[in-house]
Amino acid sequence: MLYPQNLESKIGFDKIKELIQKECLSEPAREKVSNIKFQTDLKKITTQIILCDEFLKILTDEEVFPHENYIDASTYLHTSKIEGSLLNEEAFYAIKTSLQTINRCLLYLNKRKIELPHLYSLTTDIVIDAQLLKDINRIIDENGRVKDGASQELFAIRNDIRDEQNFLRKKLESILKNAINEGFSPEDMSLTVRNGRMVLPVLAESKRKIKGLIHGESATGQTVFIEPIEVFDANNRVYELELAEKREINRILLALTSQLRYLLPELQKAYQFLAEIDFLRAKAKFSLKINAQKQQISSLTEIKWYETYHPLLYLNLKQNNKQIIPLSIDLYDNQKIIVISGPNAGGKSVVLKTIGLLQYMHQCGLLIPHGEGCVFGIFNDIFIDIGDEQSMDNDLSTYSSHLTNMREIMKYANQKSLVLIDEFGTGTDPQYGGAIAEAILEDLVQKNVFGAINTHYSNLKYYTEKTPNITNAAMLYDYQSLSPQYILATGKPGNSFALEIAHKIGLKDTIITNAKSKIGEKKLNLDNILISMQIEKEKLALEKIEIAKSRKNLEVSVEQYEELKKHITQTKNQVLHDARIEAKKIVQLAKIETSNIIRELKEAQKFDLKQTEKAREDIQKQEKNWDETIAKNPIPQQKKQIVDTQTPIKVGDNVAVDGQDGIYKVVSISEKESELSLGNFKMMVKNDRLKKINTSEKFKKDTFVAPKIKGIDLVEKMSNFSTNLDIRGKRGDEAVLILEQYLDSALLLNQTELRIIHGKGDGILRKLIRENLKRTKFVENYKDEKVEFGGDGITIVTLK
Repeated sequence: MLYPQNLESKIGFDKIKELIQKECLSEPAREKVSNIKFQTDLKKITTQIILCDEFLKILTDEEVFPHENYIDASTYLHTSKIEGSLLNEEAFYAIKTSLQTINRCLLYLNKRKIELPHLYSLTTDIVIDAQLLKDINRIIDENGRVKDGASQELFAIRNDIRDEQNFLRKKLESILKNAINEGFSPEDMSLTVRNGRMVLPVLAESKRKIKGLIHGESATGQTVFIEPIEVFDANNRVYELELAEKREINRILLALTSQLRYLLPELQKAYQFLAEIDFLRAKAKFSLKINAQKQQISSLTEIKWYETYHPLLYLNLKQNNKQIIPLSIDLYDNQKIIVISGPNAGGKSVVLKTIGLLQYMHQCGLLIPHGEGCVFGIFNDIFIDIGDEQSMDNDLSTYSSHLTNMREIMKYANQKSLVLIDEFGTGTDPQYGGAIAEAILEDLVQKNVFGAINTHYSNLKYYTEKTPNITNAAMLYDYQSLSPQYILATGKPGNSFALEIAHKIGLKDTIITNAKSKIGEKKLNLDNILISMQIEKEKLALEKIEIAKSRKNLEVSVEQYEELKKHITQTKNQVLHDARIEAKKIVQLAKIETSNIIRELKEAQKFDLKQTEKAREDIQKQEKNWDETIAKNPIPQQKKQIVDTQTPIKVGDNVAVDGQDGIYKVVSISEKESELSLGNFKMMVKNDRLKKINTSEKFKKDTFVAPKIKGIDLVEKMSNFSTNLDIRGKRGDEAVLILEQYLDSALLLNQTELRIIHGKGDGILRKLIRENLKRTKFVENYKDEKVEFGGDGITIVTLK
C-alpha cells in the first residue's frame, strides 16, 4: 500500500519520471516511463535492475549502439489490419528505417550475448521477416519515395512523364521567348506550374494577346498565368501519365501492405522490443547522469545505506558547482525506527524525502547512487506524512490533516511497512501534541514497523532513549557558527539550538535571559549536556570520515602497487625473452659468417683444415654457453646513464632523448633543434629534449653497457605510419591502449600533427580520448576537426 495517493509527487518521483522521459526517443518508451509502478515482487525488481545495469555497461563501454529511428509504427500496423487498406510512402519509410534499427539492435545483442545475457534474452522471440524488409528496401528509397524500379510498369510510366515534360518545357520556352520579345511577358520571369499544369507568366494587360486558359494571377495582379492552346494536348498527356503513375504506386503499396498484414503478430512483438530497448536506454542514461550503479538487493525488510544521496538535489547542486553531502542510515531488526531531532533547516526533511525517494526508486527497478556495501531491502508499504513547507507549491498542513494521516498509518501499517513522518505532533498545544505523538510512536513500535520520524519534542527523545529497537539521531550542527552540516548521526538526540539561533539573529539579551529563566535550570543543563555530546559526536563523525578517506586511499595505493608489480614482472619476462632470441640470432649470424669465411679460405686454399674445424667447435661451445647463461641469469638492470649538465652539447657527443630509449650521436646543431643519428637513420629533435651523456674516463666505472636488445626498424615504421588513427567501435580501454602506442610511434618518428577519428555517438569515447591527451606531456594541444571534415567526431592533435 502507498499512502497518500500523491506520494510520488511528495517524494519527487514525478520529477524523476520527467527526467527519464527526456532521455526517451519514442512515445511508447515515454508511456512505459509513465507506467512505472512500485513493486514488491523481488524477482521482477531484480530483473529490471539487472537489465538497467547491463545497458549502463553499453553506455560506459562506448560500444556503438543504435540510437536513431526509434519510430512508433503502431498506428501504421493498426491501419494495416483492415483488409484492403493501403499504407502510404511515409508509413513504409517509417517502417523501413525502424525495422533496420531493430535489426541492428538484435545483431548487437547477439554479438555480446555472453556479456549481456538478460538483454539478449529479450531478443528470444523477435523475428524480422527478411523478405519483407528486402521488398520494402526494393520499393522505398532513402528519401521515402517509391523507386522507379519498383515495377516495370512504373519505370515505363515515369520515363514517359519525363519525355513529355521535356517536350512540353521546350515548347513553352519557345512561346515564352517570343512573348518576351513581343513585350507580353516580363523578362525576369520563367515557366511555372499551376493546378498541376505547366504555364507561362504574362503581363495582365497582354493576357488577350496569347490564346489559352488562364490558371490564376500573381498576388499583385500584375501577372497572369496562361496555358497556351498549343500545349493543351501535351499537358493533358502529362496529367494522364501522372494519374497512371498514382494508380501503379497504389497497386504496389497495396500489395506490400497485404504482405505486411500477414506478419502483424511478429511485427508487433518487434516494436514492443524496440520500445523496451528505448525504455531501458533512457533509464540507463539517467543513471549515468546521477552516478547511479547496481545496488545489492535483499529479500529482507531492511535498509543499510552508505553514501547515498537525493538525485534531484544532486543535479541541482551540480548545476551550481556545489557538492552534495551523502547520507548513511541503517534500519534493521534491532534499529527499526530512528527519531531525528535538531534545529530547523538542518536537513531533517531532506533525510526523510531521500529515504522515501530512494526506496521507491529501488522498488521501481531503477539504479541508485550509493557507496560500497549498501543493501536495499523490500517493503510492502510506504506511508508518509511530510509537510512540504520548504516547497513553494504547498502550504503548511493543519493539525487535523496530520491526525488524519496518522489514523490511516495506524490502521494499515505493519512489520513490512516503511513509515516516514515529518514534524511529528506539531500544529497544536505542545503538551497535548507531544503526548499524542508519544502514544502514536509507542503503537508504531509495538507494530514493529520500520521508519524515520522528525521531531522537536523532548518527551519523544526520552521515550526513544529507553525503548529497544528504536534509536535517537541528530542532524549535526556547527555550534560555533550556528550553521547546519547536513550530516545525520545516530545514537543520541539533537538540540534545537532555539536560544542560540535567537541570539544570532539579534534578539535582545534581556528577552533571551527571561526565556532561560522560564525554561528552568534543569532543562538548560540538559540542553547543555546535549550540546556537549553533539560537539563530541561531530568530532568523532569527522574523524570517521577522514579515516574512511585514508583507508580508501590506502586501498587504491595497494591496488596500484599490485598492478605496477605485475607490469614490472611481465616487462622483465618479455625483456628476457627478447634477449634470448637476440642472443640466438647473434650466434646464428656468427655461424653463418664463419661458414662464409671457411668457404672463402677453401677456395683460396690458404687454410688449415684442423684449425678451422676447431674454430667451428669453439663457436658451437660458445653458443651453448650463451644459452645456459641467459637461461640461468636474469639480465642485469642497466645503470642510469650519467647525464652531463655542466658542459654544452656539441657535434659528435652522445645524447639521450626525453621519452625515448637509446643513445644517439649529434650530427649537427642549430638554434632550436639538432640532427641526430642512430645507425643509418637520422632525425631532427628539439634541443630542450636532449641530455648529454658523459663518456669520460672517470665515469667509465659507473657506465654499464647493456646486451644488445632487439631494436626498432625505424625506416619500416616510418613507411607504415599514418597520421590518421581510426578507433571507432573500439571499447574504452582498448581505444586508450591503441592511442598510447600510436602517440609513442608518432613521437619517435617526429610527427607534429595527427587526426584521431573516434566518431560522435554519445560523446563518451571522445571525452575518454581527450582526457588521455590532456595527461600526455608531449601533446601541445588538441581541437575539433572542421565541421565540413567531421567536426567533433575527429580530434586534431598537435605534438610538441
